Amino acid sequence: MSVTESSITEPMGIVLDRAQSAATDVARRVPSGPSRLSVGFVCPSWPVDQTANGIVSYYTALAPALESLGCRVTILAHEFHGQRPNDQVFDIRDASRRRGAVRRLADSAHYRLNPSTGWERPTRRALLETIRGACTKRGIQILQMEETFGWALGAIAATSIPVCLRLHGPWFLNGAAMGAPVDDAFRQRVAAEAAAIRAARFVTAPSLDVLDRVRTYHDLPLTDAAVLPSTVPVPADQSVWRLDDSNRNRILFVGRFDRMKGGDLMIDAFARVLRDLPSVRLWFVGPDGGCRLDSGETAAFPRYLESKIPGALESGRVVWLGRRPLPEVSRLRSRAMATIICSRYETFSNTTLEAAAAGCPIIAADVGGIPSIVEHDWSALLHRPGDAHDLAEKLLSLLQNPSLAARLGRHARAGYLARLHPRIIAERTLDFFRGAVALHQLRQDGPHSGAGRT
Repeated sequence: MSVTESSITEPMGIVLDRAQSAATDVARRVPSGPSRLSVGFVCPSWPVDQTANGIVSYYTALAPALESLGCRVTILAHEFHGQRPNDQVFDIRDASRRRGAVRRLADSAHYRLNPSTGWERPTRRALLETIRGACTKRGIQILQMEETFGWALGAIAATSIPVCLRLHGPWFLNGAAMGAPVDDAFRQRVAAEAAAIRAARFVTAPSLDVLDRVRTYHDLPLTDAAVLPSTVPVPADQSVWRLDDSNRNRILFVGRFDRMKGGDLMIDAFARVLRDLPSVRLWFVGPDGGCRLDSGETAAFPRYLESKIPGALESGRVVWLGRRPLPEVSRLRSRAMATIICSRYETFSNTTLEAAAAGCPIIAADVGGIPSIVEHDWSALLHRPGDAHDLAEKLLSLLQNPSLAARLGRHARAGYLARLHPRIIAERTLDFFRGAVALHQLRQDGPHSGAGRT
């Protein structure tokens, strides 16, 4: 029996839906929130075609979907590239540029004394000034921002609107996956993020995995938290993978060469694949972030590659493309026989979701939030995290079975359309936000409105 995209229901979708049902619990406990919301999102950069960042990709897809549901969306970007922002986009750096001479001198002196943390003070100040201005000018009713550096704590104290904290990449997880040393700076950042998470009344997470890990690590119940997966824009028809258009000797890796993204694992596995399939070629898309090895040494991409596959760059067996524009990455995905994601940890993995949205055959690590996007042997092949040998075995299996690749890609795209399409995620997000705004207002108006959070 042929299987169409609309008829595929992945077993894991049932589990995911149970986790996501928490998103409506907040709304059920109060009368309906406002039908039209003004929502603000703090993000690292804008627009998406000028940066390679999963958070930016997520908001690029979510913002227009929320607007189609009647929301007013405001973006507060730490960096804006290109022409000056319109009234929907605020460049946080503008607040820093408006600093007076005395404050500039003070910030400069503080940076010289504390170069590792001195940049934070002016950045945090600019963020809070921008948030206040955007709330006034755009009438923002709820603000969502990530946990990074605990900056949300200042936003919670500085505004009267609910601040929803998004668990994009807690440092106790991402820092460990990157191999960052557990020193005083590491512990201070983890503590600052914990304080912000503890202070936040409303928390969302892209996967149940990261939410449960945060609850356990920080010993927090997070009763008003919900799993709201990320989403990515719907790919153009010409970017959808088709077996007949693919090169069966090309595989694609998209990500930094660092420990977290598993660039070293990709090279190790590819070296093994070449012994059996010497005609296969690897496109490696991403910057050289330096990969911290098990030995504690940090290796640069060219040197590590040469040590594992001598002459790989010169012979063209590996084509290192560095950071590439999104349209080019989409074109490469549609031409490769497989897209590889071998991260040591991911709270979600937009790279996996982008490949799934395009119907690409996927081999990914069975770690973090990735299994909430694809399921082993149904919509992807999942390898043991950190295991280059198992990754190589999965690659060999897929490369030698084109019908398997086509089936996995078809199911991956169907799962995206059925569960993770921007419209679906926007509806669930709006439902949660409405309930959060209503609950926040009840708390403000209630007899204990002046009491702190318990």
